[in-house]
Amino acid sequence: MFITGTNKLVRFYDGCTGLKTGTTDKAGKCISASAERNGMRLVAVTLGSETSDDRFEAAKKLLDYGFSNFEWYNPEIDLAQLTPIKVKAGKYNSVAVTADAAEGFMIPKGMSASIVQTVTMQQELTAPVEAGQKAGAITFTLDGVLIMEIPIVTVDAVERMTFRAAYEMLVRMLFSLSIK
Repeated sequence: MFITGTNKLVRFYDGCTGLKTGTTDKAGKCISASAERNGMRLVAVTLGSETSDDRFEAAKKLLDYGFSNFEWYNPEIDLAQLTPIKVKAGKYNSVAVTADAAEGFMIPKGMSASIVQTVTMQQELTAPVEAGQKAGAITFTLDGVLIMEIPIVTVDAVERMTFRAAYEMLVRMLFSLSIK
């Protein structure tokens, strides 16, 4: 089923996904048009066109510019780089860390090889450590400009080692050795 409307781009522009046309006395002929190609979505908004054809042409020029000059970059994070971090004065000697998957972002076309991914993590944390505590970051830069930062966080909580906790661990270890 196809619903017809006043947005001619839906039928004639490659990848057009829709949106809205409009006209007001002050803004003239307007359009907000959306399109998607190769996983990249763009929105073009124009105001003040003299004619209906002018608004479609202006939107096409904006979308063409975006698709011609930019590309969608999907960063891949190597989770193997996220090694456990030492924990000082904790019930456990280390804590695992993780990071959320990176969302893609738009970059100038042909620049994907210039994206620099840097993983920075703390060498050691001091207990108590909370689950979800920030322990570093993965950054993506292009020509020295920060594009995105993803926090590296602890997976679990690590309680501070107390005399009582140490004593309980020692007793458990002794009993497990005597049972064998």
